Amino acid sequence: MTFHDPLASMRLTELALQSGGRQIIPMSTVSRPAISACFSRKIDTDGYAFCGIDAMVDIDGRPRIIEVNGSNAGLTSLGDPQGDRRRAEHQVQAALGRIQGADRGAVLICFAADTLIVGEIMARAMLVHELVLQHRQCQLGSADLDPTDPFVVAVDTVERIASHVTSVAGRLHYRDYPVVSVGNVNLAAELVRRGIIERDGADYAVDCNIFHDGRLAPLIHDKGMQQILAQGTGFSPVRHLISMNSDELVAAVQSILREERAAVIKPNATSGGAGIDFFGPGTHEADIRATLDLQIEKVKAKYGPEAGKSMWPIRVFEFAQSTGYPVGTDHHLWDMRVSCLIRPGEVEMTICGLRICPEPFVPGQYTRATACSNTTGRMPSTSRFRAPLAEADAPTALMRAAGVDDQMFERVLDACAAWCEAAWRHASRNCFSEVSR
Repeated sequence: MTFHDPLASMRLTELALQSGGRQIIPMSTVSRPAISACFSRKIDTDGYAFCGIDAMVDIDGRPRIIEVNGSNAGLTSLGDPQGDRRRAEHQVQAALGRIQGADRGAVLICFAADTLIVGEIMARAMLVHELVLQHRQCQLGSADLDPTDPFVVAVDTVERIASHVTSVAGRLHYRDYPVVSVGNVNLAAELVRRGIIERDGADYAVDCNIFHDGRLAPLIHDKGMQQILAQGTGFSPVRHLISMNSDELVAAVQSILREERAAVIKPNATSGGAGIDFFGPGTHEADIRATLDLQIEKVKAKYGPEAGKSMWPIRVFEFAQSTGYPVGTDHHLWDMRVSCLIRPGEVEMTICGLRICPEPFVPGQYTRATACSNTTGRMPSTSRFRAPLAEADAPTALMRAAGVDDQMFERVLDACAAWCEAAWRHASRNCFSEVSR
């Protein structure tokens, strides 16, 4: 009799982190499906990219995108008994030409310093290292490691990784190793803040092919364009406005509030919900400005005094209310993450998990506790996750509780696939910074 635990590295990493006193969410303890909750659709693509779509169904029964994250996305290990192996395999496959074609190279797996799911991320880095070893002699270590092998997989915070990154003619180097793959697009924003690369709107002056996001990398931070691309996919776009300074932002918020709608502000290129806040109808201008000032200070506290280089534009969205997820006698707002592995001709989608907001939603009351599902900055707990969401190619009772039946389940999957195709087409047409072309 043999016993194989595909999550062993995650469990051991989480035990070590907890023993060292770090607060984490033990992702290895969250339930997973017996068989991977993966669904494929044919789409018109000719390369590799990765994204994580945060979707929900609103109170009018319409599928919506809350936002799309990229290689910065976590929770992707929840939809598969093998954890993040598929994601790691896809990242290495996307970079294989660079790995095989270079004498030396670095793979960078970065995470936010305050993340609570670092165990999942470090376990994924171990999987990536294992896969790179099939092609090249390779070391695995933190940013403290001064590598001697031809290849290195470095896993550490965005800031610590960035401190060893340089750029030459739009190509990144890590400790003088050419970077062949990056597992967090937020590294680009940090490099902008440090003056290592330039930014022009959504575009970064760097070869976006090296990011696991592929040519979708600039779209990951452009939350407004994500909604524009939702048109015609099966998702109902969320209305948004763009502001480049405080006065424009206040005016944008007020224009939505005048329609008796709630508004949400989202700074550019932040993570973990940093800078996000909510305004209900009737909020006075002084309160809008005070909240904005507070959130800008929070973003600067997290990203440093140069945060202004990356946090604008701040986008203002009309608040979209999900169906209520029952918890006892209360109902909470929710979203679910769909991991999308794009490859030539198809997208493989994994239904990862559902997050519920910490406190029940009360109509007319809009706070981070009732309307924001992010895990960062909150007490670490698995109690707000619901998984598995799919078994035997059908939604589980956990997903049906959110109002997602078999028909809606297929609608959401079809919409995710259509969005990926639309995003690929948009990125290909705009030809963002792909120095390798």
